[in-house]
Amino acid sequence: MSADIRLVSVTAANRAVVAALELAPDQMDFVASNAESLDEAETDGDARPRVVMTGDRVVGFLMYEAPQDDDEARIYRFMIGRVHQGQGYGKAALREVLDEIMRLGHISHVSICYEPGNEAARRLYRAAGFVEEGPDEDGEMIADLALRGEQAMTRPPDAGASLSAHLLAAMAAMTPAGVRIGCRTIREGDENHLLPQEARSIPSRLPLMRRASGAARWIAHELLADMGLNDVAILRGSSGAPVWPHGVTGSLAHDDEIAVAAVAPLSHVASLGIDIEPALPLPDDIFALVAVPADRIDATDSCLAGRILFAAKEAVYKAAYPLDREVLGYEDITVDLDASDAVTKTGRRARLVYCVAPCVVVLAFVDGVRSAPL
Repeated sequence: MSADIRLVSVTAANRAVVAALELAPDQMDFVASNAESLDEAETDGDARPRVVMTGDRVVGFLMYEAPQDDDEARIYRFMIGRVHQGQGYGKAALREVLDEIMRLGHISHVSICYEPGNEAARRLYRAAGFVEEGPDEDGEMIADLALRGEQAMTRPPDAGASLSAHLLAAMAAMTPAGVRIGCRTIREGDENHLLPQEARSIPSRLPLMRRASGAARWIAHELLADMGLNDVAILRGSSGAPVWPHGVTGSLAHDDEIAVAAVAPLSHVASLGIDIEPALPLPDDIFALVAVPADRIDATDSCLAGRILFAAKEAVYKAAYPLDREVLGYEDITVDLDASDAVTKTGRRARLVYCVAPCVVVLAFVDGVRSAPL
């Protein structure tokens, strides 16, 4: 798609078309109108407005500044028209503007701002390697991408590598000794990492699901190889849970972008579970389904407490199911994030560790001893 996208300057011929581009109704509050941005560009000498085009069609608009006396560029307008969304134009346009900024020669990092509730924007920028720095004084989220220096690459950023490296560092910091953990950006072709037996055991024909399964199992194969277990097929069991080789416990998870896996010898822990979620507030209606009065989340970051709770219960279920073979609902698992533990109605107690950036990842460890059931 990137070959079909180009950035051009605003001209008298395309200005009206740019101004007429519309966002979806639920996106209107996320960015200023193009007409306002075009007017602003006329009075701001640092503004660099760009029209996003594919062929002879105008599909979007962006604007950035890159003052000669500063090593930071700032992208502060970015939109794709509602009728052109969902076709990869945003990702391609972001790649084009980053290439343009890099060619300026004096920029070492790029910042971008967006409303915290704009999940589509957040995913786009995170996939490009931007790392959230926190909200500014107006409440907008600021994210930064290094183009040069110790943390940067000397070519257009490998977005997947940047995100997965950042996440791997966060997971490694939280994971206790004896547990191996890994992550990978899900890429086109990852379905080919499935071993033949694995491919046959996964019923879904959806390419995205098979791709995510391939990415997660590719990580697990590497982790098992570190334990001296090579070319071991991780089949999908009848319950949907992965089947691990003798003497090993493990868990797989993925979201839309990243796959994660964790393994450990049974001599170290009876069972473990892992879950990954976006670092975004959990919608209120989902929180109402997940939380029970006995859950304790008081000492946790209030913005992400619901999301951490959700991921914790998913991870605990994955850890408990291989031991008890009992299906549990959210109401059957009580979590105490303050104490970093949880207990199931079957009496399994789990120890929890988690990170919250760049994604929420929770690991749950269950020993072989049952406590009093809920």
